[in-house]
Amino acid sequence: LKDALMLHILAVAIVVKWQEKEPYLSMMVHPDVSKANNRTFKKWIESDLKQWRKLMQKPDGQEDKVDLINKFRELFPMAIEYYPENEKPSFDEIEPFIKDILNDKKVYLINSDKDADQKIEWDRYSMHILVGAEMLNRGFTVEKLATTYMPRYTVGASNADTIQQRCRFFGYKSKYIQSCRVFLPKWNIKNYISYVQHEEELRSVLASCDTLEDVEHQILLSPKLRPTRTNVLPASVV
Repeated sequence: LKDALMLHILAVAIVVKWQEKEPYLSMMVHPDVSKANNRTFKKWIESDLKQWRKLMQKPDGQEDKVDLINKFRELFPMAIEYYPENEKPSFDEIEPFIKDILNDKKVYLINSDKDADQKIEWDRYSMHILVGAEMLNRGFTVEKLATTYMPRYTVGASNADTIQQRCRFFGYKSKYIQSCRVFLPKWNIKNYISYVQHEEELRSVLASCDTLEDVEHQILLSPKLRPTRTNVLPASVV
């Protein structure tokens, strides 16, 4: 989680501050369906950001400040990994922006509780971090999403329609795609790869068939995935 936060800060520094391509970038943190667990994640995130902000305000040369900057420096090659060589900034160019971003951010709790944030002022801050349970699971628009941290997983086969609705990181914008990052459990990574392969197969089948009746006999789905919940399907399909 700390690596994800630091990489998001570096993404904001590159895209918002250095390139000036976007006014802000957002991070989505969706760890669990439990509201209590999501509040805990929000506290962790706010605690880390507060500590880093205090460290960055210390005089240069202070040991704990040097340690923090060195951690950002260690992650920096990952932050610029997908940029063309002629577009890669140096860490020395990006480092001065880190302090500014830590003073120009907001963490939101997105759920149905009274203490949750009801309104997001997108244009007021350069960095947004949204932490939420089911309200953030599907149907919620995260503007200028760049970083997704979603350690959710299922023990058995996943429902293809559910994981598809959850993967709003497929809607990234090409303008800052080089700074987009997704953090998932290995099992979910395999599920999403299977889903993409299935979708490409479906497109191929649709392109090669003359009628929808021909398509019905050819659609395949990975054994790792179920199409949807069985209680919403007709008995003949099940």
